[in-house]
Amino acid sequence: MNERAVGAVANPADHRLAETIAVETGELLVEFREQAFSQPYSPWAVQDEADQMAHRFIVQRLADERPDDEVLSEEGHDDRARLGHDRVWIVDPLDGSNSYSDKGADDWAVHIALAIDGQPECGAVAMPSLGDVVSTAEPATVPPSLRERPLIVVSRQTWHWHGYELEAALDADVVGFGSAG
Repeated sequence: MNERAVGAVANPADHRLAETIAVETGELLVEFREQAFSQPYSPWAVQDEADQMAHRFIVQRLADERPDDEVLSEEGHDDRARLGHDRVWIVDPLDGSNSYSDKGADDWAVHIALAIDGQPECGAVAMPSLGDVVSTAEPATVPPSLRERPLIVVSRQTWHWHGYELEAALDADVVGFGSAG
């Protein structure tokens, strides 16, 4: 049995922190997006700048709140120092960045998770355009499915590669979405 190091346990404050940072980052991204849309903009420039802004914000908040923890961010450099740490925050500052730069899209999100000893312990997904957040701080009750066939959500970008194969192999309905988290 793999025993955890003393202190390497998620606590209620970790769950709340994941949620809080996801929501705060989402608020920053909504504000930045509104400013970008109020003037001529390049979708790629908006995506890139928003991704980096969100990354810097999240990394700084985690450094302030959990200075002994490591961070693995989709937008950051992985120096692999995280491999020697019990607690690693795993973040995608702007999931669905293509959708983010599309004025009519709301399928983008902020992902914040904490792994302890390589196991997921807590996390949050904020969906700012929808005004919603899903978090382990207060896990939602999932109602029983009313569907006859499973529903699988995949990244819209990979839909054309895998969607039809999944539908056939699993006898499921597959839909593409900008942020599949």
